Amino acid sequence: MFKTKAEAEAAAKSFNCQGAHKMGNQWMPCASHGEASGSQSTPSAH
Repeated sequence: MFKTKAEAEAAAKSFNCQGAHKMGNQWMPCASHGEASGSQSTPSAH
């Protein structure tokens, strides 16, 4: 989770995705929830 959309978009490449989406008042990498397929992505990470 990131405070800004730009931070989440920059981190998206680590999750093998692009873009960012908002969760509450923070941002997560990938255009949609569940899109992440990188090694850092785990079901409990959300």
